[in-house]
Amino acid sequence: MKKNKGVILLLAVGAAAILSLLGAFFFGSSFVNQRLAERQRQMAQAMQNAEAGIERALFDLRLDFINDLSSPSWADGDINGQPFAPNFNNYQDFLYVGTQLNEGSYAVQLWNVFGRNRDIRIRSTGTAGSVSQTILVYASIKNISLLDTAISAGSGQGGGYINGHAEIHGSVHILGDGLAEGENAMELKGGAYLSNNYESLFPPSFLNTLKPYVLPSIANEVGLKTLNAELRVRNGGVSLGGTSTVGEPDVYPAGIKEKFDGVYVTDGFNNTGAVFSDNGWNNGYDLGNIIPNPSLNDPHKGYPSYYDYYQANALVITPPGGTLTLRENTAYSSPSGNGSIQLDDKGNLIVTGIVYIIGNFNIGRSGGGAETFTYSGKGSILVRGNVNVNGNFLAKNSFPQVNLIGIMAGGNMKLGQDPHSEIMGLFYAENSVTVNKQTSIAGTIIGNTYTMDQVPAIYQVPATLDNLPPDYICDQPFWVMKVISWQKEQN
Repeated sequence: MKKNKGVILLLAVGAAAILSLLGAFFFGSSFVNQRLAERQRQMAQAMQNAEAGIERALFDLRLDFINDLSSPSWADGDINGQPFAPNFNNYQDFLYVGTQLNEGSYAVQLWNVFGRNRDIRIRSTGTAGSVSQTILVYASIKNISLLDTAISAGSGQGGGYINGHAEIHGSVHILGDGLAEGENAMELKGGAYLSNNYESLFPPSFLNTLKPYVLPSIANEVGLKTLNAELRVRNGGVSLGGTSTVGEPDVYPAGIKEKFDGVYVTDGFNNTGAVFSDNGWNNGYDLGNIIPNPSLNDPHKGYPSYYDYYQANALVITPPGGTLTLRENTAYSSPSGNGSIQLDDKGNLIVTGIVYIIGNFNIGRSGGGAETFTYSGKGSILVRGNVNVNGNFLAKNSFPQVNLIGIMAGGNMKLGQDPHSEIMGLFYAENSVTVNKQTSIAGTIIGNTYTMDQVPAIYQVPATLDNLPPDYICDQPFWVMKVISWQKEQN
């Protein structure tokens, strides 16, 4: 027993030492974990601050375009009223540097994209405590105007399929108002297709009239020629039958962009394998209700409707018998100089300003052979009733920068009733637009419903959006910011 004296004391001391070591370990571990948790919290907070900087920059950049109606650009010396000289070589500080937010801050830098005044790079750095996080964004702004399309419609397609080898080169925007569940807003059949380029040949008259830089010289960020085409359908499906497609598979190095930039169809496709788009095929409509179905009964410049505005300000023509048909050596002009129409005996037509026809309007004789009208000037014609365009209706030259006519119908519109008609301009109908036979159209068609049959071809001309005739419908822009790429920079 004497030999075991002190064992218990030694055991107690050893246990106390072990417990002390364990306590120190757990205390140290807890302290480290607390430090790690705090750092994680700061990293998350810094990322949130960086994202706040991106969102504020996107808001101000969009507002800059909304407020600058004449020539919106991020390279014009100011952004949203604040001085900002463009820099095409590197980032530079924007208005809010070190803006305090959530126990931290954010700072934003911008870098203009050379040659693309609607694209910009954004660099936002958020801080929280000793931690910083940086986000890099490549953003673009686009005017989602119905005039920046080949075809737009309120309800959608009328009269059956888009049949035959019909071609639509450019964007399509269909609201699908009033369609029942399960109905299609667009149906392509046979070899009809939507294209993002001008790969197929223009009619010779189009090639001779369009300025070279209006043709498919529009290049995206990797140098491919493109129309930046998108398909949007808010309500209703898209049916693709036969060999019909939306876009085509990209072929490199073809020099053109075959795929659509994007498709946004809420009710989807019956044949997703025929959809070729940068964002796939299963994205719903992305603009909510910001794009209304336009109407000539909408207010315009303080007047209750376009009709009222034109009645008070345009050259007003009330034709005998209710229909004005353009004939040789016809001339109408407004005493106030607001609008005029002149047609000589060789089919040369001059239209200026705004013209209001209270009745129907025919260009060319139906069934009388394909006449050719060559127009010059920039003007808008509002027709209370129906419009028929027969034969060829072509700009003299420099379409659409110098010569561009927009026609609006309060009723229905028929374009190209004679085979192989060639038509250039902007066309709107309150009700239906019909295009058939081998008609080729350069410009934009807007209607409540549209009907296409046989082998017509529609070529969107993006430059029309910057060269609109006076007081044409849908002339107000709808600027939408798009984030093309987003990445976290390694700090």
